[in-house]
Amino acid sequence: MPIDYILEMIEELGRAMRAIIARRKDQPAKALEEIKAAFSGTKFGSKAFFDGLSAEELEVFLREKEVDYRAVDYMVDILLEEAEINRDLVLEQLAMEDPNAEKGDADHEIRLVVDSPEQLKLLAKIQVLIDYTLAVEASLKIYSLKRGPQKERLKGLSS
Repeated sequence: MPIDYILEMIEELGRAMRAIIARRKDQPAKALEEIKAAFSGTKFGSKAFFDGLSAEELEVFLREKEVDYRAVDYMVDILLEEAEINRDLVLEQLAMEDPNAEKGDADHEIRLVVDSPEQLKLLAKIQVLIDYTLAVEASLKIYSLKRGPQKERLKGLSS
């Protein structure tokens, strides 16, 4: 893949990331749309295609298509934002439905949000992307300070 195209794709993902962060709190639905749009410039072609892959299929896809690790790095950050937005939207909806819920009940509801099949699938894919990035960086003898914070964010979403 020509280096100019790779750099352009990474710059575009960076712009998308800034837009997602800017809209995350005020306009979460628009932030989710930005996430979908960001995938159109990747080897996945669309967010729908990415969503249709299992974690195992994603691992194979990344290897076969030799997806650039820098693009994958941005995708990790974007998908972590998506996971947090999804969690926040459900929690906000739960709070609006029953603002007087007992704390024990709220903890149970939060657990259900984190354990939803869609969220668990997304978190598993994020882990695959982090592992892929780590492997490629290790093969290139690159050490990134971003992996630790990404793993911590993922851990916070899965616990």
